[in-house]
Amino acid sequence: MHVVGLIITDEVYARSFLNVNLLKELNSNKLVLFKARHLNFDEDYRCFFSKVIEIDFESQRKNKFILLALELQSWKSRKLSKTFSYKFRLRYPSFISLIKKRNFKSNNKSSIREYSSSSNKFDQANKSQNNFKSQFFGLSFVKLKIRKILIQIISLNIIFTMFIKLTGVFRILNNELMKHLKLNNVDLVLLPTGSMMAHDQIILNSCNQMSIKTYFLMDNWDNLSSKSVFLKRPDFISTWGPQSTLHAIEIHGFKFKEIFQLGSARFIDYSPDKTEPDESSDTYILFIGSVYRYKELDLLVKLDEEIEHNSDLKGKLKLIYRPYPGSERIIAMSAMNLKHTFLDSFTAEAYELELRTKFVGKLKVKLPIPGYYNELIRNSLFCIGGLSSMLLEASLFNKTYLAIATSEKNNLRSPATYLANFTHLEEIELLPNVKICYSIGSLIENFNQTINQKDLVDSNLIAANLSYFITTDTRKFGHRLANSINVVQAKQ
Repeated sequence: MHVVGLIITDEVYARSFLNVNLLKELNSNKLVLFKARHLNFDEDYRCFFSKVIEIDFESQRKNKFILLALELQSWKSRKLSKTFSYKFRLRYPSFISLIKKRNFKSNNKSSIREYSSSSNKFDQANKSQNNFKSQFFGLSFVKLKIRKILIQIISLNIIFTMFIKLTGVFRILNNELMKHLKLNNVDLVLLPTGSMMAHDQIILNSCNQMSIKTYFLMDNWDNLSSKSVFLKRPDFISTWGPQSTLHAIEIHGFKFKEIFQLGSARFIDYSPDKTEPDESSDTYILFIGSVYRYKELDLLVKLDEEIEHNSDLKGKLKLIYRPYPGSERIIAMSAMNLKHTFLDSFTAEAYELELRTKFVGKLKVKLPIPGYYNELIRNSLFCIGGLSSMLLEASLFNKTYLAIATSEKNNLRSPATYLANFTHLEEIELLPNVKICYSIGSLIENFNQTINQKDLVDSNLIAANLSYFITTDTRKFGHRLANSINVVQAKQ
């Protein structure tokens, strides 16, 4: 009998793939779980596996030679995706760009400090950081410049080949993993992954050494076009839909027969059939925070004022703000005098103690319980937010999504710059429910139009266009995964 090994290296993948609805579909296979030693494990899932084995993946997660090789590969492949070039410019900016970036950060922190004036820790932390950065600013630029030149030189084909051989990138193995793969007769490894960490390559090396087939399950929308190019490809790969399948072929060189369009395991428990807000809940619009740096709080202020000045909305509508986990904006927003805007319940509860006691730059990222975002989006009138996979999640519920694409002077990471430089965002205008807001004025205009809009976008039209980005019948992910495993095993 074929034995499948499922490797879980991070809590994010545990949340998606250690899911009852998924594991039930895979139960016909002899399944062994290899989980990272630092992860907690719910014993209720043990019945789905013939064995659960703990492995140390964390110590190899940031192997410097592999991470450098991936950076070199990204520069070598910069013509395959504009995002590779953009991220290189972010990491190695010109002196003028670096000055502009520094000025923007300083102005942005001043804006946040204005909202957070009651927090002495916030002021002290940023004052200390600014003094340190000012002292070493010039030296940092010189180091970046030298590294940039070295990256460009080492990435030349002949030198790159020598680098790979000398560092032994493909010879770095996880001996502990290999021992257990052999003991359990595993002949296929499933690896959920989202960001090409070094341990992904090491797992691939280990499997190749043992002639074990590898099947990588891509967890994020953008990773095939935004991170790097595989140093060595796994045998098979899953994608979210036709768009990322094209990225797998054109950027990474996969053949179509090596690709399975599965969608995303994140959305297995979503219930797209129920699209109307829960009558028992308050009427709210969901504002979704972003990981990238821009003046997000200024937009919250403008929207809050818009509700305050509209007698038809005042007292009847509120904004729920879900900041990006770990963001210092949580502290600032808590100190702002907003009348109609509130933190989402999970964030408010999870950070209650940390907001009072922790250093502003060290807020721990915490993930809500499974299904939380499902309910948060489903019960909203519509959503506002950045250019993240949240816009696909909103589309799964047929929600209008006001996508923020504002530009900001001197900000290398403004929403408008992201939109212009991320390959996976090129076609989002195909989604009829997504309205791109290029300015604060257009955001306010679309905000008012959407509130007054009575005719919703046809859900069939949304689903038809959404299927280009992600397979829309997300509830069958486990079934499709099981079928793809059968296809892979039939080829062995």
